[in-house]
Amino acid sequence: MTTMMDARGSSSGGGGGGGAGLDLCVVVEAQLGVFPSMKAVLERRALEVHGQWCLSRLDGLHAAVCWVVGGHAKQGNNDHGDDNDAAADAGDGGDVDGGDADAGVGGIRGDENDDHCGGAVGDGPRDTNSEELQSSDKALSTAMRRARELVDLAHEKLYEWHWKDVPIQWRELYHVCSHLLALLTLLCTTNGKAHQHNQSLPGQGGDEEREARADAVPSGSDTRAALDRTKDSGDLATKRHKSLLAGGLRVRTEDIGGLRKALHMMDKGIMMGSALQLAGQQQQRWDLFRLARVTHAALMEQLSPFTQRSSPRSVSRVEDAFCEVPRVALPSLTAFQRIMDAGEPVIITGAMDHWPATKRWHCLDDLLPVAGERLVPVEVGSTYLHEEWSQRMMTLREFVMAYRTGYLAQHPLFEQIPELAAYVVTPDYCHMGELVQVNAWLGSRGTVSPAHQDPHHNLLCQVIGAKRLHLYSTDQTPLLYPHEEGMHTNSSRVDIEAPDLARFPQFAAAVPKRCVLRAGEILYIPPKYWHHVRSLTESLSVSYWWR
Repeated sequence: MTTMMDARGSSSGGGGGGGAGLDLCVVVEAQLGVFPSMKAVLERRALEVHGQWCLSRLDGLHAAVCWVVGGHAKQGNNDHGDDNDAAADAGDGGDVDGGDADAGVGGIRGDENDDHCGGAVGDGPRDTNSEELQSSDKALSTAMRRARELVDLAHEKLYEWHWKDVPIQWRELYHVCSHLLALLTLLCTTNGKAHQHNQSLPGQGGDEEREARADAVPSGSDTRAALDRTKDSGDLATKRHKSLLAGGLRVRTEDIGGLRKALHMMDKGIMMGSALQLAGQQQQRWDLFRLARVTHAALMEQLSPFTQRSSPRSVSRVEDAFCEVPRVALPSLTAFQRIMDAGEPVIITGAMDHWPATKRWHCLDDLLPVAGERLVPVEVGSTYLHEEWSQRMMTLREFVMAYRTGYLAQHPLFEQIPELAAYVVTPDYCHMGELVQVNAWLGSRGTVSPAHQDPHHNLLCQVIGAKRLHLYSTDQTPLLYPHEEGMHTNSSRVDIEAPDLARFPQFAAAVPKRCVLRAGEILYIPPKYWHHVRSLTESLSVSYWWR
């Protein structure tokens, strides 16, 4: 089965001979424009021990990708395939600091067997004149291996610092190379060899333009020329790429594994790389997000429709019998300014009635058609303060359908998956200052956030289910025994629901304000106001921080 998916996720055509799909060869070509700026960043920031190795690997990776995209290498070069690979490996830097460049750094090396597409691409007959085909296969496998090596190195570096302290160059390297590796995987999975794209596409001319494009892309052995000529070809390809991403992606049922693998690479590049942090590379950022959307839509078309759980977790309305926090119906901006000035929590009603999410999302299953195969970080363990706590990457579908004890907490889900952002609306009250962060909180009944305080104004918007909160004013901080050092100085050592008064005797004097936040309500939490949160049902909340 072959289907054509447009960027909105709807099927727009039938079999393999139908309308044009997304030409991933052109998409990969467009990404070549990233490499000069990437190298400049690495050079400017001097990557110390591994800096030169990274630069040389980027040279070699760029050359291999140019070969893949060109797809029209001269026969004379093909006759010396081994020499070309050796020349490309020379672009990898050869012997750096007396080490073996092919051995990688610190034992890091891509798995050629995993990334090699050789005989696995496409089911059609191979060209009997296969020398060029074999060279293209080899270049694709080489490019994937080199991209994987750089991704692995950057991944290792991300864990050498606290998350907020990771030098931006490692995030950039991870983002760019993950993006490129995903593109190469899609090219390998969905469309076959680069030189087999013979169908005219929107924004792409016929034979003359294809030949001109091929002539403009250097061969794999011409590394320095490739780097010098990337900008012009990259600018042209980016224009094509922009229009093509509004088109579709041709896939087959047997391509599901490759699509899923590529999509998860994109999500890791978005979450762990720099895509969510960089403002100066918006084109690359949005290209990656659009490609993830198109890939997810294509994958969803091939999968069986989602079926709701046989016994969905309860999201019934919970009444607040002992609320100690006042409720205010849709206050004006002037009235809300007075609330902020008073510095006390307030529940706002009526401010989410126009949200699409409140009308369409009644349980977490309702998010799956839009984002079910996307990768998300789930907290595993009772709370982040316990030693057994950890995070695990899984698909949103796996989390919702099977993983009953995890918590998708404080995650910029709507930045990672902009399609979901269409269902929520930033409250007008946030515009009274500078919006800092928007996070999603998804979990089953019983998930807990220990008592903690945040530095910014906070609007906690309850979309699905209900939560019980204990809130403590800032002047009660000594009674809550904050952690004195480390990463959790904004968190209390006291288990609010089962306090150990022998260890924390002063907590007995703490006076909370308790409330239940129900679906469709917003809780305003002033800066530094302590709050402990427990989900009473399956729950989805959105928090807006501003200053």
